[in-house]
Amino acid sequence: MESVGRFGDSPFLWTLYGSGELPQGFSRLCAVFGGIYCLNRSVDGFIIAGERIVAVVTQGQRIKCNHIIANGRYVPQQHINTSLETRLNRAILISDRSLLPDLEKEHISVLNLSSLKSDVFPYLLEVGYEGCVAPRGKYVTHITARSDGVASTILNPIIDPFFSVTEDEEMKPQILWSLYFDLVLPSIISHNLPTNMRIVPNVDGHLNYAQIICEVKKIFEELWPDRDFLPPLLTEEDEERDNIE
Repeated sequence: MESVGRFGDSPFLWTLYGSGELPQGFSRLCAVFGGIYCLNRSVDGFIIAGERIVAVVTQGQRIKCNHIIANGRYVPQQHINTSLETRLNRAILISDRSLLPDLEKEHISVLNLSSLKSDVFPYLLEVGYEGCVAPRGKYVTHITARSDGVASTILNPIIDPFFSVTEDEEMKPQILWSLYFDLVLPSIISHNLPTNMRIVPNVDGHLNYAQIICEVKKIFEELWPDRDFLPPLLTEEDEERDNIE
């Protein structure tokens, strides 16, 4: 609720240019606090001594480490429970106009579509030029659901009431481009991982990142209990006060 009134009338915040700006923001923050990046390198393997990972192997080079914090795609297959995988069905659409019939000002539309297909928990997010994700007059729509099926099969019955693929249905926005895909989120068997390896959660089917941030904060506080999690940047007044003290 700290954002209420700071950036507009709504507490709902949207990252300009899309959520891809979030990791860039964290990267800049990490660099400010002394983080070092090794770019254009892939992880070829880990060197394990006892129950700990002591080094990362990349392009024939060993990089020593105290901790490994990674996402699920770096976990060896024997630590993944394939029977508990979660599948997200995704669709990204570009349309010639908004779903809102009378558009007078910038907006971000979020619709709960459970009434159309309650068993897959679908929701829709539409954003346009004002969010810096589409040319003026065009709109990008994200539709997400959770099921064991294929994205096109699950999502087409949800999309059809809102959009048209031809110019025949003038009352509906026309789909100019579409992409369907499925995200398979692995279930990690964490109790037998190397003792200094922590797995961060994947982006899931929720609209926000609140649960992910809570889980990441737990990992951070476990490894560095004497540090602040995402400390705010010092203002000029704070820096002057610290210098005086």
